Amino acid sequence: MDIEREVLLKIEPKEDENKHILKVIENVKVEIQRVAESLGLSVEPILVGSVAKDTHLTDPDIDIFVMFPPTTKRQDLELYGLKIGNAVLKKCEKKYAEHPYVYGYYDDLKVEIVPCYKIEDPLQKMSAVDRTPFHTNYIIKNQKPEQKNQVRLLKQFLKGIGIYGAEAEIEGFSGYLCELLVLNYGDFKNIVAHAKDWKKGVVITFVNGDFREFNETLIVVDPVDPERNVASALSEENFATFIHACREYYAKPRFEFFFPNDITPEPIKILKNKIERRGTTLLCIIFDTPQTLPDILHSQLRKSMRAIANLCEKYDFKFIGSDYFVNTEVMLLFEFEVYSLPQTKVHKGPPVWHPNASDFLQKWTCSSKLVSGPYIKNGSWYVDIERDFKNARELIEAKLGTLSLGRHINGSVKKGYRILKGIKIVEERYAGWLTMFLNKKFRWEY
Repeated sequence: MDIEREVLLKIEPKEDENKHILKVIENVKVEIQRVAESLGLSVEPILVGSVAKDTHLTDPDIDIFVMFPPTTKRQDLELYGLKIGNAVLKKCEKKYAEHPYVYGYYDDLKVEIVPCYKIEDPLQKMSAVDRTPFHTNYIIKNQKPEQKNQVRLLKQFLKGIGIYGAEAEIEGFSGYLCELLVLNYGDFKNIVAHAKDWKKGVVITFVNGDFREFNETLIVVDPVDPERNVASALSEENFATFIHACREYYAKPRFEFFFPNDITPEPIKILKNKIERRGTTLLCIIFDTPQTLPDILHSQLRKSMRAIANLCEKYDFKFIGSDYFVNTEVMLLFEFEVYSLPQTKVHKGPPVWHPNASDFLQKWTCSSKLVSGPYIKNGSWYVDIERDFKNARELIEAKLGTLSLGRHINGSVKKGYRILKGIKIVEERYAGWLTMFLNKKFRWEY
């Protein structure tokens, strides 16, 4: 059987599943109206997202927007949006777009109830989600019936290679971006054939006329709002991963691109042997996971990784890789090529004839850090001085509390953290993550 047909048999919702979904949607809409009327509100619940466009996979999230009149105060939109969601759904959880909304269950299906403003023009959006109904309508109007399964194939392909989702944790392809790519290229095979040859800065647009300049890696101009790049959340790493995956799949299609094999954690002994064999130094900073929204958490974790990396490189401690892992604890992992350095370092000063040369001499001849010098080399002053930190751990322990890691991360670090080095990092609960970090394979290669 053709691989793509085989995949569709697994991911295309069955008729009875869709009937149940439609029944739940109607019931939720009725409940929203009932609760709104009890609150004296005039609202309109509408179905948006992949279910509305019939591009959903099995076990979808149902997205229902509650449209409020534009005259509604922002604080009332948020307040009543939450009240309606909490009254209609079970096992509720507050989430955020630009403003809060409710995620929960109705019967056995996952549902999001999101308040928005009912506007006539997407360019008049009053909140970030107000354009979503226009996205839904655009796809429904322009999508051919046979393209629905092509979107499903692309979504599953992206899920399989680990880059589906525009949230901060993933920085990948959104569902709407998938739908637009299918509209542009026609079908999944054609997307693969073109994407394998993509270069950074490729532009896809659906409307004539000018649009503003974007600096992102992939540019897909929103046909609903030309001021927006639909692919703005996509990281350069995931853009490159998609190109490589398309090249590999084009050359040799495999089921594992859509449904990769489970990653079997390697035994502790093997992981320790691999770490020792690498000859590098692994350092892991561990602290309690702060209580905040996933998007905020992952954005701050990436900020933390950059801040620590920049600090280490400033002091000449070079690393070759990094990653983080989140559970009840956060683990920030760095693999150092240069972890420790000699006590003494060479520090270059100005040319001998420079006006600031005397200041340099005065500063260092009186310094307790001076080891030797000052001396002249190639026309400039030099001194040999003691380093402030002999290894990366000393540096991190001294400076971590001074870095801007993000409010929630700084707060958690302030409460306490620990640092593990080398094979001490290897614990059973982290074995799967360390297996992936050390092997550095793509998901379809396992």
